[in-house]
Amino acid sequence: MLADPGFHWYGRSGCIFTLAVNSTGTLVACASDDNHVRLWWLSDQQLTAVFKTTDKVYCVTFSADGKHIFNGGDDKKISERTIPQHDYLEDALKE
Repeated sequence: MLADPGFHWYGRSGCIFTLAVNSTGTLVACASDDNHVRLWWLSDQQLTAVFKTTDKVYCVTFSADGKHIFNGGDDKKISERTIPQHDYLEDALKE
């Protein structure tokens, strides 16, 4: 799974703290120590969004409706990120 050499699990510092897969199994989000949350399509391993944070990110999860990602980290806050509309609409068409 996800063996493409262009698919970078590691951030600049080389540490992914957590991964989350959406409820339909089509998107994966990762939280890393390089202050980013990244979102990929599992089917073709394409990076679809990158969200910059102020500090290391230790946790990430999808909202129940699949339209948002929540993340938390060193800043001691929970941040809400909106998944690009084309991603969750395209995901709904795949069901």
